[in-house]
Amino acid sequence: MPSPNFAPLRHPAWWSALALLALNDHVLKGAGVLPGALTGKLSDFAGLIVAPVLVAALVGARTRRARVLVFAAVAAPFAAINLSPTLASMWDAAVGWSTTTDPTDLVALVVAPLAIALAGTERTSSEAMPRAAIALGSLACIATSPVEPIMTTAGGPILEHQSDETVSVRVRWVDASIDCDWLLQWMELGGGGDELARALDPSLFDEARTFSLEPGQSADLTRPFDGTATERACDALILSADGLEPRLVAYPASTTRWESPGTLTLETRRDGFRLAETGMLLVATPEPSAEPASCERASSVGVFSWAGEVPSEAVVRGFDVFSDGCFAIELEEIGESRELPDDVDPSDPGAPRLPPLALETYELTLCVPGEYAGFEVGEHVELHSETDFLEVTGEHEGLVLERLRRRDPTEARALCQGSRMVCGGYAEPLAWDMGTWRLNPGVPVVEEILTLSGEGRRETRLLDDATRVVAAHADCGLEPGLRGVLLTHWEDR
Repeated sequence: MPSPNFAPLRHPAWWSALALLALNDHVLKGAGVLPGALTGKLSDFAGLIVAPVLVAALVGARTRRARVLVFAAVAAPFAAINLSPTLASMWDAAVGWSTTTDPTDLVALVVAPLAIALAGTERTSSEAMPRAAIALGSLACIATSPVEPIMTTAGGPILEHQSDETVSVRVRWVDASIDCDWLLQWMELGGGGDELARALDPSLFDEARTFSLEPGQSADLTRPFDGTATERACDALILSADGLEPRLVAYPASTTRWESPGTLTLETRRDGFRLAETGMLLVATPEPSAEPASCERASSVGVFSWAGEVPSEAVVRGFDVFSDGCFAIELEEIGESRELPDDVDPSDPGAPRLPPLALETYELTLCVPGEYAGFEVGEHVELHSETDFLEVTGEHEGLVLERLRRRDPTEARALCQGSRMVCGGYAEPLAWDMGTWRLNPGVPVVEEILTLSGEGRRETRLLDDATRVVAAHADCGLEPGLRGVLLTHWEDR
């Protein structure tokens, strides 16, 4: 390996760049003497002289090709973090800095010829000054005034500060789970700000965390890790600062802390700040006193449900009706007939008689309107059951129950502005789009169809009191998302 060449570190031009870098980073930034945009650029120009010349001196890069490679090695991460917020977040996490992605900073690369030429300086002198230069140069390159570190779980939005003064920022993260499908649907539609403000009351957010941002700095606004937080598909926060009205921000959380769903930018205006956003972010103004509007809906039909294990085939043996309108169907499994040995003639009166197979009995509990489960005692039925699906097919009719959470969430339509739940959260009543027509709760839709065999069939669909839990506090004991059951009943005519 070539021996170090300390001569460039004694050059007045290098010391001038070093002095400018130190003065700018630790005195001028945030002092209001110069615009923040200018102080940021000064650091870039000076740093792209100090750092590559220092590295070239330490590795003994004497040829022009070697000095160009050194400059490229130093400039590559500089260019990367100014072109990619994701790479900037990775860099910040690795070195403990706080950087702002700004492609205009790449203008500082014009100092490349000067830095490369300066790194080729050849002189001889004592070692005292180079040792001091190495120490001071290294310190100037790594010393910053970073934002107070925030331990994070997965990737959240990045906050960039582009004004000329230091600002104190306050962030509150939501203490509730959010229906991510609902959020993404509004993002795709290009709206949803008013709906977001109604759904997430400020009382659902935890205590504020405060930190300072200097001009040109950025901060990762991912939810802090407190040892108990779980990964969230979607998250939300309220951001405020002196001169900035509180803003509610919801976003799909990235799968890793190295990614960001979008960027929030603090920009100066005459009476304070404004917040600009880019990426997968839904921004609104919090509304503590938002009241839901009432809407007309069909009379309540309750909630459809079922419970119990069922065989694939059975015979109906009886019914038991409960006071709440639900009923139990007693089912007897259809067993396989037992076969006689091959050497026994079943027509022989003296042939042995084998006892029938033992049949198990099952109880299927249904909570649906009684007219949609009119199976008769003694009727042979086929059954298919999954976690969110039940199908019972009789000789002349059939019943299908399907929980909405297994269906396409884009088919759900809010009937009106929902209501805030006492336990902390927000839910809205739903209708359901079924192709060319809409299914409203409690209003059956009947169709007369022809089967493949040419027979007539009457098919009825009915939606129960379906809702979407948009947000729910842990006290609610509810998962956000679709709640309700779609009933489909058919009978031969």
